[in-house]
Amino acid sequence: MKVRTSRWRALSSRALALAAFLAVSARTGGAQSPSPSPATTLLRQLYGDVAIEVQRVPPSDLRVAAADANRALAVSLAARDVIRWTDSATRVIDARLHGKEQTGMWQAVVEEPGTASGSIVIAKTISETDTTIAVLVADSDFDKVRFTLDPQEARAFVLALRRVARMAVAPPRRARSPKDSTARPPARPLDHRVSPRDALP
Repeated sequence: MKVRTSRWRALSSRALALAAFLAVSARTGGAQSPSPSPATTLLRQLYGDVAIEVQRVPPSDLRVAAADANRALAVSLAARDVIRWTDSATRVIDARLHGKEQTGMWQAVVEEPGTASGSIVIAKTISETDTTIAVLVADSDFDKVRFTLDPQEARAFVLALRRVARMAVAPPRRARSPKDSTARPPARPLDHRVSPRDALP
């Protein structure tokens, strides 16, 4: 087990979550727009000593904020790219050595160019003595937040990003109009069985 410094231990969960929130607010509030797009928070989660917050930015983008004891940053990514990345990230987590191999390294990257964009990298390294899974979140200013996860935590992290990315690309639900309440009853299901007396002559 790795020993953390007292500075890390003193940083409360609330402070980490707040740091992630401030990272998002700073990036969204810095650029003034005549008609800013409303963002919806889809995920707030702690992974070890790092807080992650994910927001949906219409039409189908994600803003991912990460904060540790030293810094907080936010990156913008296309939700569809994140979905594809999660498939690759799962394969990275499950990667194994073959044959006589003694070491190996695998990684999956999702990135988006732009002044408010950045990248997320998940990497797995197997050495003769240890196995490490690390996640790196980096913005366009080359600020970085890095944290390590065990396999179970890594799968939960990737699964959470896949879930919120799918939520971001899903079409919004249409609000029911007053006419919907008087709509005719639903049609008979296709597999409905008709009794003999109800059968057509």
